[in-house]
Order: sequence, then C-alpha cells, then structure tokens
Amino acid sequence: MSSHETLKDSYNDKYEYILPDILVDKTLLSDSIFGNVDFQSNFKVHNYDTNKVKKFLINDFDWKSKKYNFSSGLQGSLLGQLKNVNYETNNIDIYKNEPTSEIFGALGWLGEIDLFKEAKNNSNHFFTPKILLRHAPGNMRKEDDDTRLNHLNIFSLDRLNINDNFESGTSATLGFDYEIKKPSSNFNFTIGQIIKDKANKKMPDSSSLDNQFSDVVGNSNYKINNGIELNYNFALDQNYNELNYNEFGAKIDLNPVKFDFNYLQEKNHIGNNEYITSKLDFNKGNNGIFSAETKRNLITNSAEYYSLSYEYLNDCLRAGLVYRREFYDDSELEAENSLMFKISLTPFGNINSPSFR
Repeated sequence: MSSHETLKDSYNDKYEYILPDILVDKTLLSDSIFGNVDFQSNFKVHNYDTNKVKKFLINDFDWKSKKYNFSSGLQGSLLGQLKNVNYETNNIDIYKNEPTSEIFGALGWLGEIDLFKEAKNNSNHFFTPKILLRHAPGNMRKEDDDTRLNHLNIFSLDRLNINDNFESGTSATLGFDYEIKKPSSNFNFTIGQIIKDKANKKMPDSSSLDNQFSDVVGNSNYKINNGIELNYNFALDQNYNELNYNEFGAKIDLNPVKFDFNYLQEKNHIGNNEYITSKLDFNKGNNGIFSAETKRNLITNSAEYYSLSYEYLNDCLRAGLVYRREFYDDSELEAENSLMFKISLTPFGNINSPSFR
C-alpha cells in the first residue's frame, strides 16, 4: 500500500492512495524442448482526485522457446506474450464505464549470428548482427504516458512496458552487438532501429514508435581497467542528423575514494532536460561508507538537490543516516530538508523511517 501527496498549495485534493498493490511471479514451465513460460499477475486499486478509482487485475504470460541452430550459423528463438487486462473504473474518461476484460498479444522471432575473430594483440572481437520480427494483432488504446526507446527494450516484444496497454502492429528491429575483450580492458557497443509496416499514432511521441522508422538507439561501454569505466547512451533521429538523447557516465575507483559522474541531455520529442549528477563515496575501513551527491539543472543553471549520507555495514546488517535538501522550480514550493534513517537486515529486507522535514 502507498499514499502520495501533491505539494502545491493551490491543489485542492492533495492525496491519492494505492491499496492494495499485489504482484505474483511464477515460472510455469522450464523445458529443454518447449522453452520457458513465465507468469505474472498484478492486482491494484488506485484512488485519486477524490472520486476517481481504478481497479485492475492484469495477467501476463511470457514464452521463449528453446534456441534453434541452423547450419548457416543463424540461431534464434520464438517469442510470445499474452496480456489479459481486467478492469473496473469510476469517473475516468479513457476507460469504459462497465467491467471490461481485454486480451493483447504478440509473436516474434529473435535471430542472430555470432561472428568471432582473434586478433594478434591478444584481443578477441565478437560481432553479432540481430533481427527481431514482431507481429501484434488487434488495436491498442492511445498511450499518453512518456516512454523512451533504448538499447535494453528495443529487442523485446513489450517495448511500452505499461501494465494496461500493449503495442500493436508489425515491425522488424535491426541492429548488432560488438565487443572487444582484452586481458585488462573490455569494450561493448550496441545499436538498433525499428522499421514498421505503417506508422502507429497511438504510441507515445517520446518513444519515436509512432513513426514508421524509429530513432536509432544504442549504448557503448568501455572498461579501461579495474579503476575507470565509461558509459554512453544515445538516440539518433531517423534522418541520422541529430541526437535527441545523450547520456554519458564515468566511474573512477581510487580506493578508498570512488567518483561517479553523469551527464544527460534530452531534446525534441524525448524531452527538454539537461543536467549533471555527481557522487563521491569514501570507504572508511571495511564497515563505513560516507557519500555526497548532487544534481544540477544546466537549463535553469540551478541545483535540484544535494544529499549527505553515512552507512555502516557488516555481514548481516546495513544501517544508514541520509540528509537531503531538495529544490523545486515552482516558485510556490520552498526548498525542503529531510532526514531519514535506513536499516537492512540481510536476508530479511529493509526498514525505513519516515522522513523528518
């Protein structure tokens, strides 16, 4: 269960409630011939704006067949997903007024070819072209929630990853993975683009999946040594002439000090954000970690938050104290200070105190 409060004073109905929110996961089948079938069920009741109520029971079945290998070197798997959405709502325009049950589904084929080359400088090169053929019959609701296409979801059947909706249509995803392995370093690069039989204007504009050709999305990771690692995510528009998304990260480990830096830029249909975050960790002996973290908005040239924390940990206990100061763009909201105590008992779970403001 959870409760949320809107902080603006001008908003009359400040509170919304989720009660209950129950999630059940189970592997139904794991077989060397038929593959794997996973099941997930989610029951959620959401009450907001005083008299708006959503009651949802959503059942998902995911199937992945065994891997088929062909003499040509091509290998691949059949994919399937079935989503059953049952709901009852009050005073919400985008849903039907009576109790409703809906079925969504998709079938796909994920194929790839593994190519390998051993270079003279004691490095191994791996090149893997990939293709996902996907077909989802039927219709979908107009989706207004922002969703971003990235290298993690571009080769999956459910690219929306939204409980009560599912992408329809026929498409092909083309891309490749490239990796260079050396004794002391490692480099990875992934890229892909989706081509559809026709545009689907019910998909959110932020995902670029409302067009026949999606953005070209990718990721690169370069582990220079045990102490330095660089990471870059990007989205290039379908005309290949402008970057809509840039995310650069750097991790530097100078034991006992660790530094983590991230830069993010969103433009055009993805958003309008540009900021940097930085974090400093200092390990005090074997049991103590001191951390300082901040985030700065480069568009408004202002800090969004900074936090200080100290954690004590051993084999069965992790306890920490976190101080956070958060700033808001809205002139009606003042900067907010909070202090929270956290404790984790391994393997039982976490206990968090209320935030003292």
